[in-house]
Amino acid sequence: PAVNSVTSNAAFAFSGGITADIKLTRALFVSTGLLAEHQQFSSSRPNREFMGIDNTLSGDMVNIDIPLNIGWKFTNHPKRNYYITGGVSSLLYISEKYQNTERWQEVVEHVREDGGEEFVEYEVVTMETTSRESAAPFRNFHPFSRLNLTVGVEQKITTGVSFHVEPYLKIPLSGMGDEAIRITTGGVNFKVSF
Repeated sequence: PAVNSVTSNAAFAFSGGITADIKLTRALFVSTGLLAEHQQFSSSRPNREFMGIDNTLSGDMVNIDIPLNIGWKFTNHPKRNYYITGGVSSLLYISEKYQNTERWQEVVEHVREDGGEEFVEYEVVTMETTSRESAAPFRNFHPFSRLNLTVGVEQKITTGVSFHVEPYLKIPLSGMGDEAIRITTGGVNFKVSF
């Protein structure tokens, strides 16, 4: 489970997959894998022509996250260990769907007749149009586009099997997807390792 953030808006996200930790020394390891990730976002930006009116871009994306992290296990106990990891992720987008809502204001003229006299009234009306777009699968690949930071705890369950809890933060290094959105993601990984 995770939460995506774009500007001030947040949305729920989730991912799952398989990872491999490759031991370098007693304390250092490299972690990589393949994670399928579902992200939703909504972003509001002010309309530059009309004060107080926002345009909205929302999206629903599915990608493959390919992390490359280095980790440091700073405790080495028989039952419980603590560690930190950091690195980068490359993202390959499988599905991208976007909805863009543009808003603007127009002055509408109303002509009415009262007692044989004609009156003209003006009203400011907020107008709106919505467009939907999608990108072709596997069209967007963004190498090393996200910084990964993780703190983890490993609890040994039995000999050779451990349970991990890893709070993480993924920070965009570039715009992602067809719309070049910068999505910051935070959440918790739950892993079973053997």
